[in-house]
Amino acid sequence: MGVRATNMGKIASIDLGVEHLSVGLVDAATQRMKVVYRERGNDPGFMRRVFKVLDGAGRLDGIGISSPGTIDMNKGIILGCPNLKIRNLPIVERMRDRYGVPVSLLNDAIAGVMGEKFYGAGREESNIAHIKFGSGIGCGVIADNRVLLGKDGNAHEVGHYVINPFSTLKCSCGKFGHWEAYCSGRGIPNFVKYMLNGKYSHARSSLRQKKQLVAKDLFTAAKKRDKVALDVLKVVGMINAMGIANVINSYDPELITIGNSVVLENEDAILRPIIKDVGKYTVNRVPKIIVTPLDYRLSLYGAVSDFL
Repeated sequence: MGVRATNMGKIASIDLGVEHLSVGLVDAATQRMKVVYRERGNDPGFMRRVFKVLDGAGRLDGIGISSPGTIDMNKGIILGCPNLKIRNLPIVERMRDRYGVPVSLLNDAIAGVMGEKFYGAGREESNIAHIKFGSGIGCGVIADNRVLLGKDGNAHEVGHYVINPFSTLKCSCGKFGHWEAYCSGRGIPNFVKYMLNGKYSHARSSLRQKKQLVAKDLFTAAKKRDKVALDVLKVVGMINAMGIANVINSYDPELITIGNSVVLENEDAILRPIIKDVGKYTVNRVPKIIVTPLDYRLSLYGAVSDFL
């Protein structure tokens, strides 16, 4: 993608997650990565913290950035990330001006699938999809050993697949009926409230006692056999199976890996209903579907794959 260079030494990798901010340093010769900074949570002031980490990292020969939201990969701009309150951020220019090295920007889902292909479970496969379940839902795809990018680098917005055209549940993008509005880290609490105020308006549930619901509350309540939580989680599983079936029907991958916070903190609760029900909704042969073995490091690896 245009930044690969020879004789590189140390490459910095930045993962701008909504739930976390991570920075890794990679030795280009050994391709070994050390995560040197990670914090939970993120905010629009992340650039100051990234600069502080990189300023103390010594000489750099390149910087790879993984970002959520929509980007202009060619211009190096993060166009919009509603979950992180970023709009029209020329991050590549700022990094290049400060450090004087090649800089690459990828959507985090594309970085994820590239990390899986070169460092994870997909090294032997030619057709791979990686789906991220974090604050939003995104997907990266490699088809016939070629990364699908699209005209601006945004060929992966599967979280905005419409799974219910009659929905009144608003997605973070402002539109309605999207997969992400039901099953992402930020969508799940809204879906729980929607169900508590609708179908389960007269049902008893521990979820009503939460002043500020988060996705974790649904999974915790389900483990305690809360009936409403179990029923809502069943619907979440069904919708996830539909969404992944759409990915299978669209790209026919040999392998699908899933990851990010919602999955990594609730592996069985997310993966089991997908495996069970995805075949009901796909016309293509169901591929192997697993949780990524690279956990939270996946996009960090993928962000620097263009340099190595």
